[in-house]
Amino acid sequence: MGKIQISRVGGFAIFWSVLLGFFVFTKLLLEKNMALNNSLIFTVSDKPNSADPLDYDWQTHHEVFRSVFSSLISQYKAGEYQGILAESWQASDNYKIWKFNLRQGVKFSNGDVISPDLVRRSLVRMAYLIKSRESDEGFFSELVGLENLDKANDNLSGIKADEGSIELKFKKSIPNALENIAFGQYSIVHTKDYDEITGQWTSKKDFISSGPYRVTLWNEDSLTLQLREDFLPMLGHPNKFSSVQINWDRERRNESDIYAGDNFTPFVDNSFRFYGGPKSGIFYFHCFAWNHPESILNDAGRRRDLRRAFYEAAEKQKIEIVKSFFPLAINGIKELSDRGDKDRRLSYIKGKINLHRFGSMFVDFSDRLAEVMAKIFLDRNQEVSFVKVNLKIVEEIKNIDLKNYVVEGGPLGTAILIASPDDDIRFMFKSKEGIRLPDATGEILDELKKSPIDYQKVNELIWEQAIIWPINHYSSGVWVKDNVDLSMLNTAKPPIDFFWVGAK
Repeated sequence: MGKIQISRVGGFAIFWSVLLGFFVFTKLLLEKNMALNNSLIFTVSDKPNSADPLDYDWQTHHEVFRSVFSSLISQYKAGEYQGILAESWQASDNYKIWKFNLRQGVKFSNGDVISPDLVRRSLVRMAYLIKSRESDEGFFSELVGLENLDKANDNLSGIKADEGSIELKFKKSIPNALENIAFGQYSIVHTKDYDEITGQWTSKKDFISSGPYRVTLWNEDSLTLQLREDFLPMLGHPNKFSSVQINWDRERRNESDIYAGDNFTPFVDNSFRFYGGPKSGIFYFHCFAWNHPESILNDAGRRRDLRRAFYEAAEKQKIEIVKSFFPLAINGIKELSDRGDKDRRLSYIKGKINLHRFGSMFVDFSDRLAEVMAKIFLDRNQEVSFVKVNLKIVEEIKNIDLKNYVVEGGPLGTAILIASPDDDIRFMFKSKEGIRLPDATGEILDELKKSPIDYQKVNELIWEQAIIWPINHYSSGVWVKDNVDLSMLNTAKPPIDFFWVGAK
């Protein structure tokens, strides 16, 4: 029986074939494992209730939908404005005309090309909604021809589509148009997601994405974003997460890869690291029912009495209070004092009051504040109930009968651009899309007509009216584990855009 002989050349060939096969198998296995593990768990501050960019200014909508709908340009790349749907732009010398040159061939998640006309229609829709709400947000409210806009699908002389570009024309100089157009409220949506006449959002949970991620699941407990491999693959982080699983369960925050929060929320798990900007966040108590005659919050003297008691109780509990609505980092802003307030403790009729309980962003801080709030109201014969409500509470409390109020007051958070706060301050008081701060006397609105704005004067008027009680300032941002790479992300501009985030 003969022996099988293998030549030296043949032996080498078999060896290298086996070795190559091993490497190919290992590579495929690693790629499969990476695909399985290339997902991110993100815990946000509250449950989202609307994907409509009109509602974008509510914190949780920032967090959830920033990666779903794209703006013409983005501020979320570290160190620069980055064109997304627009690849370049230019402004007239007087900053009244801005032209954005659109990228060719970029598509919505349903396959439709994001054409200049669809971009125009989306922006006109937002302009119409702003006009119909009589909102003075200082940007689209300044568009040329806005007063003649009667339907969401009308032509608007201030927004024109040309071959490959969009032109915005304003009644006054808008030098910071890039800052404004990058805001998610002006992101681009498909005409199929809203009524073309009224502009009203029609898609509760089934809508078309114009950004790098699309929503594939949205239930009571969580929401899942799936990466669109075809969306501008040459831009963004080279190792983007294939899926982002979003939940709003504060008990799960330490199980997450990223948690939306602030710089003073402590973590049990020390594997998280905080990334955020300067202390531009504002935490405050809002007396929602300040103008209702049946509310104990109706009287300014009583509000000041309650505010003073709140501060005293908070300080006894070692809760740091900053007595200024605007952050102290803004030039000219100083803390205020209630020592000169001659209002004494007032009499209170026994009653009940519902207070809003803040969502998961300020979890530990809010729990301590709730105890303080309960004490000061109980000391004044008020039975206190804490209610977790929809973030649109400012609209929901506009009822005639106090019995129908969801809540009469509660803590909220917002933020301001410290370097140039004028637009943000005007937006807070004059826009109907944001937090809509009240002005009981009209004096604040008079101050906002001036240029430059006297920030401390506005701060003093807020203090005097005592509808808004300053609590503290914070750096808003994200807590992140080491498996997440934020090196390309502008972490000073919270919340987060996953287009610029990847796996290490």
